[in-house]
Amino acid sequence: METQGIPYSGSHTSYSVRNLLWMSMHIGFKALAFIIYVIERSVNASFFGVFFAVSIISAIDFWIVKNLSGRFLVGMRWWNMVDEEGNTKWIFENRKNQASFYEAPNPVVKKFFWGVVIGFPGLWTLMALVNLLSMNFIWLTLNILVAALCWANLVGYFYCNRDSGSNVGFAQNFISDRVYQTITSGFTT
Repeated sequence: METQGIPYSGSHTSYSVRNLLWMSMHIGFKALAFIIYVIERSVNASFFGVFFAVSIISAIDFWIVKNLSGRFLVGMRWWNMVDEEGNTKWIFENRKNQASFYEAPNPVVKKFFWGVVIGFPGLWTLMALVNLLSMNFIWLTLNILVAALCWANLVGYFYCNRDSGSNVGFAQNFISDRVYQTITSGFTT
């Protein structure tokens, strides 16, 4: 796996109406998926209806966070591609690589972004653990699906942040290294 940091241009405003829109979208779809899951589980709704609704909302959330809210709130975006030889190449865009155009994000916006990106994977992982311990495997599949989407964004943004030269903190870098080692060890053993 190869990584590459690519700067991109664009304007970034501090705490503004536009940021409020992106912050709302950043947490809105995640919260909606979780609320539907909790309410529908408590009223014993149809698994397939809940699975469909939560999966679609989580997929939309994944795309919005990966491609839009990260870019507009903290100046980062990531993706991967497969080259002609079949090798996966991870690409990370960040504004910090363009020092003359970089405007640091508002600290409140930055903390909000990272809090949501870190919090929801933990929340869905906790739900998966609860369903695993209660041997409720059908709901566990939904928890794993949504947690995987959340964790993918978390890991992508950790590496994007690390490649930008920014420091989110020792604990976050430690977590991202452990998650990466866990994921890659599963493929190499």
